[in-house]
Amino acid sequence: MGEIAASEEVEDEADLAYLAGMSNHSFRTFNYSYAGSTTLTVTSSLHRAYRASQSWRSLFRIDQVLQGKRPPAVSDTQAQGLLGACKKVRFRARPAAKEYGIIAAARRLHNDPELQLRRPGQRDAMLATMGPRAPEQVIVVLATGSGKTLVFMVGATLAGAETTILILPTVALRGNMLGRLDKVALKHHIWRPGSKKSAPIVVVSAEAACTEAFLEYANRLSDRQCLDRIVIDECHLTITASCYRRSMSQLAWHVRQIRTQTVWLTATLPPIYQELFFEHNKLVRPHIVRESTNRPNIRYIVQQERGLGNLCEQAACLAQSCWTRTDLFKSERDRVIIYCPTKDLVAELADMLGCPSYTAESGTEEEKMAIIERWLTAADSPIIVATSALGPGFDYPHIRLVIHVDAPSLLTDFSQESGRAGRDGEVAESIVLLSAAWQPQLVRPVSADKEAMQLYLLQEYCSRGVLSQFLDSKPDWRWCMEGDELCSVCPEHHVQCRPPTLEFHLPRPLRDETEAGQDGDNGSGDVAVSEMIFTGPAEVLHQDQVRDEELSRYERDLETMKGCRLYCRVEGKSFEHTVTACARRFDWIRAKQKALRDCQSKKKEWMDRHAVCWKCYQPQEICRAADPEYEGDNLSRAGLGNTGERGTLQAERDLLLRIGTAGRSDSID
Repeated sequence: MGEIAASEEVEDEADLAYLAGMSNHSFRTFNYSYAGSTTLTVTSSLHRAYRASQSWRSLFRIDQVLQGKRPPAVSDTQAQGLLGACKKVRFRARPAAKEYGIIAAARRLHNDPELQLRRPGQRDAMLATMGPRAPEQVIVVLATGSGKTLVFMVGATLAGAETTILILPTVALRGNMLGRLDKVALKHHIWRPGSKKSAPIVVVSAEAACTEAFLEYANRLSDRQCLDRIVIDECHLTITASCYRRSMSQLAWHVRQIRTQTVWLTATLPPIYQELFFEHNKLVRPHIVRESTNRPNIRYIVQQERGLGNLCEQAACLAQSCWTRTDLFKSERDRVIIYCPTKDLVAELADMLGCPSYTAESGTEEEKMAIIERWLTAADSPIIVATSALGPGFDYPHIRLVIHVDAPSLLTDFSQESGRAGRDGEVAESIVLLSAAWQPQLVRPVSADKEAMQLYLLQEYCSRGVLSQFLDSKPDWRWCMEGDELCSVCPEHHVQCRPPTLEFHLPRPLRDETEAGQDGDNGSGDVAVSEMIFTGPAEVLHQDQVRDEELSRYERDLETMKGCRLYCRVEGKSFEHTVTACARRFDWIRAKQKALRDCQSKKKEWMDRHAVCWKCYQPQEICRAADPEYEGDNLSRAGLGNTGERGTLQAERDLLLRIGTAGRSDSID
């Protein structure tokens, strides 16, 4: 593209220069031959076309390709050789095995000729993942400590197996998993952006998986037919942690673009969250392996403390007294975890007990692993105080006691944290300490997860039964039976199985809930290996298209609202006048001032941080002024390209909020 003379400068010349460059003409030719000198303004439609053109240009890497020299022409001999090589290429058969082959591989892996699978669900999960008719998407919901990790370990040792990518979302889980891989001498590689090395197991953090470098790495393996599957452990975090971990909300968008099998492992996927899980992770008719999540060796106890001392002091006394119990603690390897809801309580209780603490802010990944290692090897301090950061995936087998200080908020989190206990199969306890003032929330509506936690803490029904009712499908509902440790509610074991129609609930009407069915076929038939159809890339594009259409509709609505007084228009008054000329402008000015005073008196922010732009009150998809990687006009996506239009919208920004809240300042609460 030729240089732009000073006399040829026009408004928004940077955008026009880009358009001229993409037309493969000099700016002079573009300006005089393609109507570039007309009164062209940057509208919403033009910007959408411009973004689309830039996307195609980036996708095909036109700038990089055209910068180099033209490649030499391929001779006829070379072309024939290349064609012959392509004809000889054969697609690699996906490694598959039947039940006896899977068990044999597991025995070789653990060097144990007598090894047997623990539960029927473990067998079904392996057949669904590695069987002759393995589906593209597999969801495995098994109890904590039931051997879900054996699914991908065995898959990586089958004859002809290549690479399995394992995505682990927490530091504690990664440290524990690396130790288990070393124990069975299974080769692995910790992938970081820029790495090109492969191994039977490639371990990736959730944050690293949400990068373009990971997409390039995984797609390269897939193109070379070297990628067997991607496994996401503790996959329930994609919906339970998406509000505070950006990587968990974006993980499925990256993973489902890769043409390979995806396996989702978890112990906590309540049936009521199943459809939400499908939609969030862009799954299309996945195969589900689900069985009871009951932990028969855990004794569930809820204590409402009374008397002197706060909960921290009572928790410290309880932990120290329990350590002397010979019926529970039988080895120096046994350990205790105390969970606190806040980092301040963690620090206070850790100082009180003189023991280590673990939170999300305990340092780097290496420092966190060092804290856990010191705790597990210490002879004088069996206790650690932690937040939920030590919950999902931490797999030390000799946790004898888990104490929760104060009421947990969500039953999904509680089930994960209490499930750290007794993973060796021996008796363990889960104790929740409540203050004497605790009362269930029966008036204000809460989510199903919080409601189930309230029902558990209320102690009117079997604790094991409440957990099973929320986490399992109806055929798997249970309560304390013979062989289970009794909870603090049941005086004795139930003789009969729990009827699937017997539902526990809080003393108020509950909303109706629907449960999605599941496919019971485990794909273990004696048939040839079927072709796997990959639905992930199409589903990602479909959901992206839906979001783009919603954004486009909103942009068109902004175009319609430009140049009018919204306040007057909403109330049916004449609206063809400017902001400063409106006689009613003082109404919303006073309303905003009152709202600001109310916020200051309640020590609240005017609005949530990072919710919208504080200048124009548009979402970040429209206004990208806060994006450090964006250098364009902050209102360009809304089609407000010139100064007058930007001024109009910014003058109306308070009015947009005023109309949205219907004039109520208390709506900010």
